Amino acid sequence: MFASIRYRSRNFSVQLDGRQELIDGKFAPSTPSIGVGQQLKSWLKLGAKLERNYRLPTLNDLYWTPGGNPDLLAESGWSSELNSQVTLKKHRSTIQFSTAIFNRNIKNWILWHPSPGQFFWAASNIAEVWSRGLENRLHYSWKSSKWHCQLLGGYDFVHSTNQKAVVLPKIEAGQQLIYVPEHQGFVSLSVSSGAFSGNYRHQFTGSVLTELGKLPSFQIGELELGFEWEIGGEPARLFLQINNLWDTTFRVIERRPMPGRSYEVGLSINLSKK
Repeated sequence: MFASIRYRSRNFSVQLDGRQELIDGKFAPSTPSIGVGQQLKSWLKLGAKLERNYRLPTLNDLYWTPGGNPDLLAESGWSSELNSQVTLKKHRSTIQFSTAIFNRNIKNWILWHPSPGQFFWAASNIAEVWSRGLENRLHYSWKSSKWHCQLLGGYDFVHSTNQKAVVLPKIEAGQQLIYVPEHQGFVSLSVSSGAFSGNYRHQFTGSVLTELGKLPSFQIGELELGFEWEIGGEPARLFLQINNLWDTTFRVIERRPMPGRSYEVGLSINLSKK
């Protein structure tokens, strides 16, 4: 069962949600949430949200072979967020900046990790995880009669720590979770004019802890070029995408190198009949 009620005025909004699940004949903990938003100025908006979290293990978490754990407990906890958004417009340009500060306390966090002495990963519960951090986004748009340019950037700081020492996998109290980067950022530039479009995205991922030590940070770039036209009155698009443009050597998981530079070429044609 799910219910939601929303109130909205010219500059203020509030939404209250409630969810109740019946699982195997038993009621799961209810998960309420409330969010509010206030338009303080024409260019400034503030918001806040508080919600309860409850997540059952998935079928893969429970029964995947090998590594599934049928004794897993459900995740539960609370999360909160404060956010703001600034929007400025002038002539053909629009700039928007948003930032959010969040805090999550989750018990029985489900973590997949390498099994000691084994070649596969396994799922287990971590007693308590505290995640906090901030997310920033900057969007700039400029448009003329022939060109449309967009610049998008972002930076995330996520500090997810285990609050109680874990033996398997070995994680000290207060230590960052394995394979969870604290720092991530990206910048993307898109340009289009008529039938032509191009996009370049550059991404940074900070170093992460593993059971064997630490994986270094890395940066990768992706480029996509597209051209649109009509075939017999139907729209068509041809694109070229270059992944890992700079042929960076990096790993997301220990002992598993990621692919170098690769290419994708695609053609899409929409066919319709009245």
